[in-house]
Amino acid sequence: MIQLRQMTLARGSQPLLEDVDLQVHDGWRLGLVGANGSGKSSLLAMLRGELQPELGECEVPVGWRIASVLQETPALPQPAIEYVLDGDEQLRSIEHALAEAQHAHDGERISLLHAELEAVGGYAARARAAALMAGLGFGSDDLDRAVAEFSGGWRMRLNLARALVSRADLTLLDEPTNHLDLDAIVWLERWLAGYPGTLIGSPTTVSSSTAASRTSRTSPPGRSRSTRATTAPSRNSGPHSWPCSRPCTRSSNARSPT
Repeated sequence: MIQLRQMTLARGSQPLLEDVDLQVHDGWRLGLVGANGSGKSSLLAMLRGELQPELGECEVPVGWRIASVLQETPALPQPAIEYVLDGDEQLRSIEHALAEAQHAHDGERISLLHAELEAVGGYAARARAAALMAGLGFGSDDLDRAVAEFSGGWRMRLNLARALVSRADLTLLDEPTNHLDLDAIVWLERWLAGYPGTLIGSPTTVSSSTAASRTSRTSPPGRSRSTRATTAPSRNSGPHSWPCSRPCTRSSNARSPT
């Protein structure tokens, strides 16, 4: 599980969260509530390892894959579906190793890597990515179009698909519906309802994805000394066998796609 212990987080000289205690168990959905500037996005950035707490501890399970939606997308010549598939880093790592083994004519290594590829669903990866893109409003003719050919709003949808395809243990969604129409929002809610990992993000997305959500409120220092998850465990919670934890300094409109 994720644990924050007496954690203080700041941006520059401005404290955002002070003396926070929080536990998020595997499989929980946690919605973050707070005014603009209260520290919601900074908390997600800390979980991604982009910020460090000023005081206290932030721990996440070793080996967890973390997915979040990129806020910018360069004008790439890369086909859209390949850009989306890049979100599955484990898949890409196996594919890269397989290409090297084939170049070296290493038959034993090739056999082992094909087994790994099958274990992560690599042979169905393109179909899985295409299904995600279809749910977010892309047509079949959009799959092989260059990323650069899409407008900013549609590139954000590509970023969302890239996050969802990753098979992450922890998904961080900060206002993911800003560039979605109603059909895509409904599809996303249904997809998240079946997501087996831990989900942290905006409360509208999180609460609509499960009947047993949790809400954590972020408040300016002095008004609230701690932040805690509330309500009963969801259907996904329970004992898990993660061996240990480490600090969060770790080391991820109307349609007109033009």
